[in-house]
Amino acid sequence: ITSAPAVAVIAATLLAAVCLSTLFSDGPWAALATLTVLVVVGTGSLAVRLRIAAFLVPVLLMLALIWALLILHAGGARWIVVPTGDSFDVLRSQIADGIHAVNLYAPPVPVNAGVSVLLSLILGLVALLLFLLHVMLRRPVLAGVVLLAVYAIPAFVLDDGAPWWSFVAVTIAWLLLLVSDERVGLRAWGRSIRRSDTDRRSGLGSTGWRVATLTGQSPLVRAASRGDQKRRRRTTIG
Repeated sequence: ITSAPAVAVIAATLLAAVCLSTLFSDGPWAALATLTVLVVVGTGSLAVRLRIAAFLVPVLLMLALIWALLILHAGGARWIVVPTGDSFDVLRSQIADGIHAVNLYAPPVPVNAGVSVLLSLILGLVALLLFLLHVMLRRPVLAGVVLLAVYAIPAFVLDDGAPWWSFVAVTIAWLLLLVSDERVGLRAWGRSIRRSDTDRRSGLGSTGWRVATLTGQSPLVRAASRGDQKRRRRTTIG
């Protein structure tokens, strides 16, 4: 059930990244942000499949986001699975550098290591919120509010406002969420109908069997049956 909504969350997050791309120069940030989004959504999908308690899913998603940032961005921990203590210091320093660069330069902001980790953090949080709202709570309308907030960033920052294709990207992202939610609803509806039909048929069959059993044990039926048998014997003798 969660595969289509999860894919829709990934696609919607990447489309939201198109809006932010107007604020930054080209660089490797897109690939790193995409990997971060995949880690977050993949962790959420695995948690749902394993039927982990719903209140633990946001915690797991946040831990997955932090882990992805440490592995993908924190220098010495780039090619290892378990982050080291120094990697947290590196990540903290990179986020501070990214915030400084955003405040210092006008769009398009040149992308350095700090800006790259900042964009991965933002898009990872977007993916986290979309997954919780769309997959866990099945509230695609509220998920659209998150997309609208992302679109509002370039709309307010840029002098000429966000370009038209940014609005198109956000609209398509929201439509993907709505369509995937409708597909899940239709599948659940179809299963409930099949289940109810099966239960109704089995219910009728069991009811008929119980009626037949009770009827066969009724004294009136037994008496009528004995009367028929006596009449058949008389007819045979005659």
